[in-house]
Amino acid sequence: MTVTVGKLKDSDPGGESAQVMDVRQSPVNDLAVVRLDAPITDITPIALADRPPTIGEPLQFAGWGSHSAAGGTPSDHLKRGQFTVAHINAVTLDAAPSVPRTVDNSPCPDDSGGPFFTSADDRTGTLVAIVDNGPACPSPGLEVIARIDAVSPWIHQQMNG
Repeated sequence: MTVTVGKLKDSDPGGESAQVMDVRQSPVNDLAVVRLDAPITDITPIALADRPPTIGEPLQFAGWGSHSAAGGTPSDHLKRGQFTVAHINAVTLDAAPSVPRTVDNSPCPDDSGGPFFTSADDRTGTLVAIVDNGPACPSPGLEVIARIDAVSPWIHQQMNG
């Protein structure tokens, strides 16, 4: 598997790619980390949440999943959406959409692992959760997203081990 960062569309020039060498699955929620064959150096890494968010906190979503509830071909451009924290569970969050859903602003099949984050400037941010489960896109309903703070120590252990 190849990971590419630094593009908003498949057709954009630039970006940086690396091969996935190892995958490690979280012991408590549907989240995995990967080890790459080469470092990605031309981006600012996102911070990892070390505390739960608050109810009503705004979250941004980004993903490359399909544009259909049936899955299929991934998007050729980065999808973006706005959500708020609706409920805080032991290792997951429920997130409510802030605007009417479309296939371009909601997680769909193949968005699993897509980030939900906070950002004040659209260049840096804090990873709060990742896509775990939710309604068929773009149906109304809550997204179930895996909390980063619940596994932050484990993630740091994987990065340093």
